[in-house]
Amino acid sequence: MSPRLIVESQVLQSSPSLDNLPSVLTEAFVADLLGVPVERLRKWSYDGRGPKTFKAGNRRLIRREAFLSWFTARER
Repeated sequence: MSPRLIVESQVLQSSPSLDNLPSVLTEAFVADLLGVPVERLRKWSYDGRGPKTFKAGNRRLIRREAFLSWFTARER
């Protein structure tokens, strides 16, 4: 597991609050948070139904604000 994922995992374990999320999230972290496979999250994002991503090197990342606004927009 990469150091970034370890830190992200510790954030989730230490507090269930979404306020403590890092400013930039990996696809794997968000998929784990949502309980869905990474491939499904990628498809949602590609289809415009998921949080907006950006590319950094060879990885797709998600800004915390983009994730939170997408997440809250889907609350019922």
